[in-house]
Amino acid sequence: MISDQDVWLVWSSAFLVPWLATFVAFPHYRQPMVWASLCTAPLGLTEPLFVPAYWSPPSLLNLSRTTGFDIESLIFSFAIGGIGAVLYDIIAGRVLITVPPAQCHAPRHKLHYRLGVSPFTRERPLMESIASNGKCCSPLFCCSPPFNVSRSERAEIRQPCGISERSSPLL
Repeated sequence: MISDQDVWLVWSSAFLVPWLATFVAFPHYRQPMVWASLCTAPLGLTEPLFVPAYWSPPSLLNLSRTTGFDIESLIFSFAIGGIGAVLYDIIAGRVLITVPPAQCHAPRHKLHYRLGVSPFTRERPLMESIASNGKCCSPLFCCSPPFNVSRSERAEIRQPCGISERSSPLL
């Protein structure tokens, strides 16, 4: 039986089993898996946003309660990111192809850069919202008002969440 202290380590590490099986079974997907895993592993460092207010997992060496970070979240984020990046392509039988360098600079690909930085540009209004009223409201309601609402009504919608019109990246 798994001890209470080790349960989060065992279950987060369990996600490494399908990650490793996919890595071994599909060599064509190894590079995107590793890149996605390395890019999503730092998301495990967001643990202080959730501990202890949302949950308090029993972590290795009691790190989550003492520091707010834990090794298990990094392991979990690493494994889920790699599997999530290639699973659809494997199930659908899609083959990855390299985009030619000339096409990479086409105008339609400029949106990819904007989407890549959007989590960083939308985090500030969400954090201001949490800090201003002490409760977390959904970024969908705070930062993305409905399209059929006038500009003055948008400010009223965001007002309870603590986001001013000036700080919203959408206006």
